[in-house]
Amino acid sequence: MIGILTYHDGFNYGAYLQVYALQNTLKNHGIENIIINYKSKSHYLNEYWCFLRTKNPLLLLSNIVKIVKFLSAHKKLDLTDFCFELPKLKARNFDAVIFGSDEIWNYTNPIIGKDLSFFGENVPAQKFVSYAVSCGNMDSNIDVDTDVKALMSGFNRISVRDENSRKIVSKAIGKDVELVLDPTLIYDFSSLEKKCEEKNFILFYGAGLTEKEQSEIKAYAKEKGKKLISFGYRNSFCDESAIAKGPFEFLGYIKAADEVITTMFHGTLFCIKYQKRFSIYTDEYRTNKLSSVLNFLGLEDRRVGVLSLPEIQAKSIDYDAINKILEDKKKHSIDFILNSVAN
Repeated sequence: MIGILTYHDGFNYGAYLQVYALQNTLKNHGIENIIINYKSKSHYLNEYWCFLRTKNPLLLLSNIVKIVKFLSAHKKLDLTDFCFELPKLKARNFDAVIFGSDEIWNYTNPIIGKDLSFFGENVPAQKFVSYAVSCGNMDSNIDVDTDVKALMSGFNRISVRDENSRKIVSKAIGKDVELVLDPTLIYDFSSLEKKCEEKNFILFYGAGLTEKEQSEIKAYAKEKGKKLISFGYRNSFCDESAIAKGPFEFLGYIKAADEVITTMFHGTLFCIKYQKRFSIYTDEYRTNKLSSVLNFLGLEDRRVGVLSLPEIQAKSIDYDAINKILEDKKKHSIDFILNSVAN
């Protein structure tokens, strides 16, 4: 039996869809697997606190509905019994455990903290493999903690999803590691999309914009004569916020949108999957995660900065060329997974 250890049960669209994609990619290739249903108590409480701390009753209600929808979606995953401590799984001895994808190797993330479980500590497995892990916004010049470095060095095979993580991990273990696609780019979600009834709209998926950036986006939508819908987060500069939505509704909204503006890593990946005209507002936290895929696919010019939002949205994207690049990398990524867990 193959285990998967990642951030699988949060209330985040990208986190859920990446583990769904990885589990079902393995299944589609005849590999029996199960997600290790683990989360530390502090991570668990921090996540709920982020969603339930608001004093706005309407936002609180929307967040509760969103949580319920995610809990329902989690039932589509094959999971072990839930545990706060991995030693409780000691009766299991996995043939291999795949760590990833997502930002599980960013031990500076304040919500999760330094959880050595995601580096293999107390994980009962004969083989350790990382697939498309990320170190998030950690600086590539960081001197990785000694205990983390030791655990990384014990992995049988390592792959990451961005160049920044590649530099950090390669430096830590003294050898190069492979760059692969995020699981969402190797899986076909078309049968899972929940149809969106909205028409003639621009989708905004993100948070943390400055007032100037909010004004730019609002003005752009008005100029185009389209409704501006914020998905998953409350953004008052938008015409409406669709918060109480699950991950399969996310797919439907991306598909239905005329254009997309995002700040998110997985928002960007799903724009590419659904061949959308899109722009990205990047910040210091997400630049590392986004740079690799944008450079790899020749989409650096989709970032708002040198060009304005209207200028970027006016530019077409050669998705035929992008799809050819992705097909080659998709095969390489799937081969990495299958070869890594083979006996």
